[in-house]
Amino acid sequence: MRQRRRLLVIGAVVFVLLGLAYSTARQRPEVSLVEQAVRDGLAPVQYAVSQSLYRLREALRTVGAIRRAQEENRRLKQVIARLRAENASLQEARRENERWRRLLGFTQSAAIDMVPAQVIGRDPTNWFGYVVINKGSRHRLRPNLPVVTEEGVVGMVRQVTPYTASVLLLLDSRSAIGGQVAESRDYVLVEGSTARLGTAVVKPLAPEIRLQTGATIITSGLGQIFPKGLVIGRIEEVVKGRYGLAPYGILRPAVNFARLEEVAVLVGGVPAPASAPADQEGATPSAS
Repeated sequence: MRQRRRLLVIGAVVFVLLGLAYSTARQRPEVSLVEQAVRDGLAPVQYAVSQSLYRLREALRTVGAIRRAQEENRRLKQVIARLRAENASLQEARRENERWRRLLGFTQSAAIDMVPAQVIGRDPTNWFGYVVINKGSRHRLRPNLPVVTEEGVVGMVRQVTPYTASVLLLLDSRSAIGGQVAESRDYVLVEGSTARLGTAVVKPLAPEIRLQTGATIITSGLGQIFPKGLVIGRIEEVVKGRYGLAPYGILRPAVNFARLEEVAVLVGGVPAPASAPADQEGATPSAS
């Protein structure tokens, strides 16, 4: 009996729903009370659902836009990093080309035959001692050739391989170059110094010579290695000699050895210097 009553109730509900569906499906201007009640009752729910769906769509759009912006930001950062690297490379190439242009202009304008070379190695334990260049015997290099830049004297070739050469810098304690005070024409000897990094010592070759701060020291040409008149540097300080020795000068080289990158090796013949007094000429037998 209970099962039969339940079936009757379900049938009645289905019949009523079918009737409502049929009555509301027709196109008519009026709205029934049932429709009004259903629509008004469902309106807040529909509004809440529609607003939730709208916010969800906007949130998804925002997340997508953020992801696209992040991806674009990463791409732009990569492009900026690449452009910066390319710009740095181009700037370095421009500076290197400028240095080579000046050096080649110097070698072409000089009367002596020169071979341009690039510094490819240095001794980290003796930074101002010697350097290795990328030219050797295959490029006409040999020991004792002078090495210069457009600023002045660098040093001289010591050892040579077919494609490289080691250059003893004028700042090394083993280096000695015959020099001359440009202003007074007095002869001096320029030796590398271990006391002050990056400087050399200027020693007068006669007791009556008086060195002056700011004087320019050039090569004398007496040693038959360096041609006469190349700039070595300037005296930045005159130091009183100990134990009655003559005062000597502290020389600041014309060449910036800390940033030495390109050099020129003088491979042609060095012009014979003008004759000097016998005592001065004999006082520099080992000077270059």
